[in-house]
Amino acid sequence: MKKMLKKLLSMALVVLMIMCLVPPVEVDAASKTVTLKNQKWYTHSSTTSQTVYHKIKVPKDGYITLQGYSWHPFSTSKQSMRVQLCNSKKKLLTNRIQFLSSGNSSYSGKKAFTNYFAVKKGTYYIKAEGYQHKLKYTFKAVKDQGGSSKAKAKNIGKGKTVKGLLTAGEKGNKIDWYKITLPKAQKIKFTYDGRACNWLQFKVVAANPNVYISGASSYCWGKKETATTKGAFPAGTYYIQVSRMSNNKDASGYYTVSWK
Repeated sequence: MKKMLKKLLSMALVVLMIMCLVPPVEVDAASKTVTLKNQKWYTHSSTTSQTVYHKIKVPKDGYITLQGYSWHPFSTSKQSMRVQLCNSKKKLLTNRIQFLSSGNSSYSGKKAFTNYFAVKKGTYYIKAEGYQHKLKYTFKAVKDQGGSSKAKAKNIGKGKTVKGLLTAGEKGNKIDWYKITLPKAQKIKFTYDGRACNWLQFKVVAANPNVYISGASSYCWGKKETATTKGAFPAGTYYIQVSRMSNNKDASGYYTVSWK
């Protein structure tokens, strides 16, 4: 009996020594998946930092408005929240972290603690990390009217508004094409409105290569922008190109364009 006890004690000591020598294996217990419902707030609270994947289902092409914030375990004040958009396999669609922060309103015109993603129909995950946060999304379907090339440019009548999407996961250099026709020379007031997570670029080019347009680009992120020509444009055809500024593939968003 004594020999058996000594043998068991020796085995226990060996196991204990091995446990002390081998480094602990990290288990991905800090990650969890939850389902978000359209226009419904979700609250997350944990005593340890966690990665949370918020699953959303998009029924049609359109854009989502994200609202949310985090807070410190020892404070109730709203803090910035970092988010990233993932596809149905939880693979990141945006390398750059997007922020839901109070600074958005002063920087780009967006509402505080709000950001946007344009998406195609499908399943997505919003990735967030931290201790506590609240998050909500609102989806709006949009029929993209942009042409995929100059030959397929969508015509915009005077005083009419067109809508378009530059969706997440597309190539950064994708361009949406629109066309306007002036029967006579005139000054033009362009209006651009965007709901995007980074800058969208609007550029006017003339069909006639001999017509040079100074200051042809305008930019929009989260509020309405206007640009009025200094002089009259000659009669003819003009194209409006909508793209991501600097071909930034992390940018996505919804936009509108009109002129008069």
